[in-house]
Amino acid sequence: MEAEGRFLRPTLSKLAITSLEFSEALPFAAFAALLVEAVAKLDLVIEEVEALGRVACFKEFEVGDDVILNVEEPAKTEINLPSNTVD
Repeated sequence: MEAEGRFLRPTLSKLAITSLEFSEALPFAAFAALLVEAVAKLDLVIEEVEALGRVACFKEFEVGDDVILNVEEPAKTEINLPSNTVD
């Protein structure tokens, strides 16, 4: 009778293996769910950027278009704010 207590019955051993595999797969499932959520949010961002581009009347870049890049430094503006320190 003592030998029977040392071994899992076949049904219990299958349940133990299944739960072990599930617990190992849980982080991957959570990662996949987060990845799907990130892709869905990215789709919303892309749609909004395209809508802003339409409102701003941006034109689509085409090969052969001239690109002009202005690298001059903008005029520096100095802002003097009152200090809250006590002298």
